[in-house]
Amino acid sequence: MKHLCEHCRAIPWDLIETWRYEKKFWTTLRATDESAEVLEDSRMVVDVHKMISPTCDLCQVAKNLYNQETFVYLRYEPAQNDSVFHGSLHVGIEDPSSYWLQRTFGVISGSQQPPSQAYVNFEILRAPIEWSIGASSQKGSRQDSKPVAVQGLHLIDCVQEIVLPAPEGCDYLALSYVWGSSTDNGVRRELPKLPSRLPRTIQDAITATKALGYRYLWVDRYCIDQVDDQIKHQQIQQMWDIYASAHLTIIAANGDGPDQGLAGMSLPRSSSLLRDVSIQVQGLTLVPRYVRTTNEVGSSTWASRAWTFQENFASRRRLYFSDSLAFYIEDDYFASDICPPHDLVFEVGNQNLREALERSLASQTTDTGALRDNKQTQARKCIEAYCMRNLTYDSDALNGILGVLNHFSQDQVAPAHHIWGVVVAPVDLNGPFGRRFPECYEVSIHWYHPEPGVRRKDFPSWAPIAWRGPVRHVVDASRPHIVPMIPSDYAIDVHCEGGLQPIEAYVTSGQIRHDSGRQDAPRHLTFKQVRTLSVAIDWGDSTFPAVLQIDDTTDVVLPVFWDQSVAREDVRALIGMVITTYQHGDISIMLLKPMGAHYERVGLIIWGYRTGHYTVRDCRTGVQKLARSAIDRLMSRPLFASETRQDIVLE
Repeated sequence: MKHLCEHCRAIPWDLIETWRYEKKFWTTLRATDESAEVLEDSRMVVDVHKMISPTCDLCQVAKNLYNQETFVYLRYEPAQNDSVFHGSLHVGIEDPSSYWLQRTFGVISGSQQPPSQAYVNFEILRAPIEWSIGASSQKGSRQDSKPVAVQGLHLIDCVQEIVLPAPEGCDYLALSYVWGSSTDNGVRRELPKLPSRLPRTIQDAITATKALGYRYLWVDRYCIDQVDDQIKHQQIQQMWDIYASAHLTIIAANGDGPDQGLAGMSLPRSSSLLRDVSIQVQGLTLVPRYVRTTNEVGSSTWASRAWTFQENFASRRRLYFSDSLAFYIEDDYFASDICPPHDLVFEVGNQNLREALERSLASQTTDTGALRDNKQTQARKCIEAYCMRNLTYDSDALNGILGVLNHFSQDQVAPAHHIWGVVVAPVDLNGPFGRRFPECYEVSIHWYHPEPGVRRKDFPSWAPIAWRGPVRHVVDASRPHIVPMIPSDYAIDVHCEGGLQPIEAYVTSGQIRHDSGRQDAPRHLTFKQVRTLSVAIDWGDSTFPAVLQIDDTTDVVLPVFWDQSVAREDVRALIGMVITTYQHGDISIMLLKPMGAHYERVGLIIWGYRTGHYTVRDCRTGVQKLARSAIDRLMSRPLFASETRQDIVLE
């Protein structure tokens, strides 16, 4: 924020220290001249109707605060003794009912510049981190919950710079970073001494660990044996526990590999966040005290990588290193190394992934209004967020989120299991379906690609991770807590090593947890006596919609969410398998391609026959019309002309 219009520059900024408000009760004030008016023992009040410049930063702040009946006030408040600012400028609206609606700037007078550090200031950072950890210990929050014992855990001793088995009960930090393309790929377990030359990010993390008063650090590159596949698999299975048990996670949110280093450690920072957003006016520097960090971190390579999703999600406390500052997050507590915690309010967005997700879900209610702690919904949301990220190796698609999924499966109240990343969980016993069919399980195969993806051959086609690209689960937008359900008269068998096993038995026996993350986990599911129908594709339409025959005279033309780009010769003889989303009336139809003795998924049709619009075509004339579900509903439960019942083996 660097630009002010002529109107805002005409405000008498040299009198800013007189813009006080000491009265006990609110008083309505109005300004009548062209710029503003200084009122004794009160605030500067500015006519917002003149604050209309689209390029003026102060005008844009005011625009977000006012309506046509209000005025904007400017109020000055002297700073606290330990503040880096001389005072605070509050910009708010002149409305007694909206006192909270304001924006605040730190004010620096004279030639002094906004606080900036070329290198990390651990003296400023360490005290609030220690206070935060101590406070969470006193209130017994989940951040201070007893860490889980990680089997085979090895750590870097930052003093001796060797890798050793974790000492019992030790506090350690973990590092989350972009693996990148460095030629240094770690050490074997029998060679505990670290290389003489470490990637700069790892060396900086070791330095930061010691500066924060800790001795031990976990880095996957060196603490997981990169040669022994059995040990590597064991550690990947425990990835959640490794990060959740760490006292703090260092996050390298700058650079695109391990050789860039942590910004502000061995190399100076490349930018100054507060200088970049400050306003210079008449010998004053105005620094927004509400600072967004999401742009820096959210646009980083680290935030786009698949592996870092679960590392961030599992971590109890996080210390981010971005290009312009280092900042610490625990729940809603925030501290940075450029000023005391009370000087700035930082907007961190969804960087605190677990807390953001839990707050989002807490706002969703069941039909009775009761809050619902729905682990399967959380797991599905994690799958969606994870699939938006990038992986270097397709074979890591499950491993990259395995820790998160295993965490949800261990919940004692409402576990959400998974098979190849597809969430399998008991139905909600408080819902109408759960009361009728308490032994049933939700199998989350109701997902689709907003845009065609790319197939990963190492995974079964019915799993979201089998495709590169974003996925979404089918939900009712008006009632997102309603879970998509496979029809109650469908039975699903899992093709286990010893033969077919009903999915209910597969879960209750614990076999599903045993198979979690295993490359030899069952890949085939048999859907018994499901509704199927033949599906034609309109190749004359560039979107390739599906044509479903209702009767001798009526077709329904529906868009297809293709799993990947399709060619006519690749999707001959498609069939559709009807899977109904529970309660809100829409129908999902999974498009299947025959592959000999089994089928593979190629797309999904979502028909909002009760809640949306759709196209109906007369088979005889070819005339199409847009049907509105509330008026032109074909029937309460659509049937198809070619519909039949059969067993489907899906891979």
